[in-house]
Amino acid sequence: MKNKKKMWSLLAVMFVFAMMLGATSVSAATRVVNLSPNKWHVDSSRDTSQTVYHKIKIPKAGYITFSGYGYLPYSNGKYPVRLLMCNSKKKAMQSEEIYLSSSNDFRNYVAVKKGTYFVRVKDFHYKLRYSFKAVSEKSGTSRSSARKIARNKTVWGLLLMGEKGGKTDWYKFTVPTSKRIVFSFGARANNGVELELLPADRNIRMTDNRGYLMNTTRTWTTPSVIPKGTYYLKIKRMSGIKNTTGAYSLKWK
Repeated sequence: MKNKKKMWSLLAVMFVFAMMLGATSVSAATRVVNLSPNKWHVDSSRDTSQTVYHKIKIPKAGYITFSGYGYLPYSNGKYPVRLLMCNSKKKAMQSEEIYLSSSNDFRNYVAVKKGTYFVRVKDFHYKLRYSFKAVSEKSGTSRSSARKIARNKTVWGLLLMGEKGGKTDWYKFTVPTSKRIVFSFGARANNGVELELLPADRNIRMTDNRGYLMNTTRTWTTPSVIPKGTYYLKIKRMSGIKNTTGAYSLKWK
């Protein structure tokens, strides 16, 4: 009987010890790193199964530019890195990861509100940094509440992470005389942002009045002279893709 008690006591101790080892290995594979704006974090871990949460604090609504790449020691090559935006409780804010790869020059964008966030990276041997630009958006949420844009005045807007995919932003401007209009449309987003030009007079027919961008700025001129009057600019996520996030800029002359 005494031998059995000793055996069970030994097994219990071994079980507790094994649990402690397991907990230690899990915690060792997950780390939290404070990431400061405009400063590189260089990760040189040898743990191929690690998960790193990069903590960032955003002071106002605006957009984040992430830059980074994977690397191998003693090599000049750059490799893709995947990021996942998480809220202050480390809960994922999107269903898709954000890629930094050669296709986007190892740069991508996210628009968020003020708050604390964690950027999850499941990788090792990588470099990561971010910059932030505050944006005060005053777009209309419908045609009837469209914000008026003055000529040669640049306005910025946001496609915040977590918004509905079908959300639209509205602006309007008035053309005093019949003429061609030149637009400057820029996007800093992880997916396509669509711009559509619509006349207030529904009897006016327009062609080639729609385009989309991801991470560049384009100058666009209406293909023909448009009549004087009021016109609307409608901004939305291309195809209503929910995970599209970033910022855009508009100007007309």
